[in-house]
Amino acid sequence: MFFNLAPGLKAQFTLGFFMGSLLKLILFNANICKLKEGYCRTELLAWCNMNEKQIEGLDRNEVYSKNMSLETEPAYSVSASTVRPLIEYLHDKGMSHAEIKAQHEGAMLCLAESDARVSVNEYHALWKTTIAFSKNEALGLNLALTQNCLEMGIVGHVVFNSDTMRLGLENYIRLFRIVNDSLLLYLDEDFNHGHLVFRHQSIKHYCIPDIERSFVISAKRCQYWLGVQQPFVGVYFQHKPPSYAEQYRKVFKCPVYFNQPDSKIVFDRKTLDLPPKHHNPSLKEATLQYANQLLDELRQTKLSEQIRRMIERSLNHKESDVQSIAQKLNMSKEALYKRLKMEGQVFQKLLDNVRLNKACQLLTYSSISPTEIAYILGFSELSAFSRAFKRWTGVSPRVYRANGLSY
Repeated sequence: MFFNLAPGLKAQFTLGFFMGSLLKLILFNANICKLKEGYCRTELLAWCNMNEKQIEGLDRNEVYSKNMSLETEPAYSVSASTVRPLIEYLHDKGMSHAEIKAQHEGAMLCLAESDARVSVNEYHALWKTTIAFSKNEALGLNLALTQNCLEMGIVGHVVFNSDTMRLGLENYIRLFRIVNDSLLLYLDEDFNHGHLVFRHQSIKHYCIPDIERSFVISAKRCQYWLGVQQPFVGVYFQHKPPSYAEQYRKVFKCPVYFNQPDSKIVFDRKTLDLPPKHHNPSLKEATLQYANQLLDELRQTKLSEQIRRMIERSLNHKESDVQSIAQKLNMSKEALYKRLKMEGQVFQKLLDNVRLNKACQLLTYSSISPTEIAYILGFSELSAFSRAFKRWTGVSPRVYRANGLSY
């Protein structure tokens, strides 16, 4: 529509519109190549001035590309004891070590080196290979059911040789980085229950068979070491109900919830005071000393990582602002800013990164409304959250959820 333009202006407007469209088409084609080379969707939107309607059909993983992160992601890894059962399963079912090594050379180091570490990405790829080879989508549950609960890694020995389960869980939470450092664990308590929360540092590291196996093994070990036949009163998962969801209820024998903000195990609070049966204090001290040594080797001393974890922990309590974090660290805001600058970090980027990961988790794996998510993340109103999310990802929360993996 040209409204009431004069004839000469109409011609100029038409030519300008045509040239502008042609230029956008050229830029679009050029930047499709850039996207294939690794450019993120935000950059493509900026180059081509695309709107949200034009990208609604894109896959969520394209929108949340590796270059969309607000900072470089740490190289997360898992322990050899976490990986070894998958290799043993494949070998027992007929896949030779040479065949496994051809696909997962890094993972095969776990057979020769007890302290070997495997990247989280390779670990998840090994899960995909194992499930495809077994043709069993519920392998995460089934593999845990057949695993001997006495076969534990160093952290498991610390937990179940502690004087009480409370002391065991305190060490479990602190030492879990040895098992899988892409996960953060927290223990929350109310009047009747304990809540052991498993929170992934990035939505990209959520692995359904891994969390299934972890929860089933936890239940089996509690049954054996504590003598509690019904250890859990509820289990919560972030993923949507799988086709074999009924197996969950048979395995856990308690209410099971899907599409939850966090994955967690809920149990009777009295369990925390129970002493593990057959626990050996001497063995606990020996394994704890070795576990602490392993943790020291893994732990990064950077202040930025400590702050990131503190923000993650305090986000829901509205104590993730720089003033609150500085007070918890017993330093001034100015000192905090200076220390972060020495590490090449900025507080706001750390906060934004935690908020981005949490927002993506909630939009993908829960039905919580964007307004509620804004409140959880510490925003004063929905519009502020929507603007921030679009700045981080190039799309609105609504579009991101429409292209997500949930319900």
